[in-house]
Amino acid sequence: MVLIEDEIFEAYKLDRDPQPVRFGNGLINDTYRVRINGREGLLQRINHQVFKDVPALMNNLKKVSQHVAQHFPSEIFVSLYKTREGADYMLSGGNYWRVLKFIPDTHSFEALREAGQAFEAGRVIGRFHFMLSTLDCSEIADTIPDFHNLDSRASQFQSALEEDLAGRADQCRREIEFMQEALWEVRTAAGTASLPQRIVHNDTKINNVLFDKDEKGVCMVDLDTVMRGTVLFDTGDALRTLCNPSGEDGGRGPVGFHEEAYVQFITGYLSRAKDFLTRQELSLIPYSMLRMSAEQCVRFLTDHLQGDLYYHQPFTGFNLKAVQVQQEFIRMLRRKRAWMEERWAGLVAGLVP
Repeated sequence: MVLIEDEIFEAYKLDRDPQPVRFGNGLINDTYRVRINGREGLLQRINHQVFKDVPALMNNLKKVSQHVAQHFPSEIFVSLYKTREGADYMLSGGNYWRVLKFIPDTHSFEALREAGQAFEAGRVIGRFHFMLSTLDCSEIADTIPDFHNLDSRASQFQSALEEDLAGRADQCRREIEFMQEALWEVRTAAGTASLPQRIVHNDTKINNVLFDKDEKGVCMVDLDTVMRGTVLFDTGDALRTLCNPSGEDGGRGPVGFHEEAYVQFITGYLSRAKDFLTRQELSLIPYSMLRMSAEQCVRFLTDHLQGDLYYHQPFTGFNLKAVQVQQEFIRMLRRKRAWMEERWAGLVAGLVP
């Protein structure tokens, strides 16, 4: 357990009984469940190795939470406790700390359990986009530059391939060739360059959606990656993870395509986002899953070639196995393309005037 200095207890007036307890299984920040005058909160040590500009990150969080509180006051949304001095975060022991208000009677899921959850996830993500669509993008900083920049990811991949620091390139030539082909396919897709920049979440896996006791979606959490981007980043990553029942590394079973999850997510998403998206954005939602699958795949393959430096490896060969799973899913998406576009067109026709 990370040492929580006395000055943190004092700054936030944290209760010492009960003591802070580790909360959740996040891999980036350290999170503890705490009490402040009997009220619950989540104390977090922000990982400033990943998020190198913590002031900008915290300013983003402040901007989006204030915007929602002002324009959608009845909406449940992530918010902060302040220190005694009125600050949103503090520096102690060389680390940045903050306390988030706890959202009671909610829970999250690590994986999709039934298709109705995909509808709720889509609805919550669509509502998130809608609420922030009127906040000026220029007020939001890029806390991780080029996070979803596919050209940058492709360049990193090419450098890793040429350097081959771990001596692994010869053993995964098939995966490399497939990746080069898939990157060309996605990077040359028409119509994506002129999409409007919006404020998006950038990490829309289902475990970042809170549900209530009735399994209704409540809100998005883990907002540290909130930055400027296109809605395709969020729809694509959500669909990529919801529609493949195998998980990132195939640990949950064979690669497949969950058709009902696809339909339910788009239905839920359009129910909240259809009124402000452009026709071009709407038309590219089916494509977004292929785009984000290719991006995640190239990140896994780059890390494999570099010697597993970025991703936590739950078992030896995780990165390569995850590459193979993503590539099999991409093959499936190619086979399902006509079906996806047909179902999408039917859903849009029914929901969008």
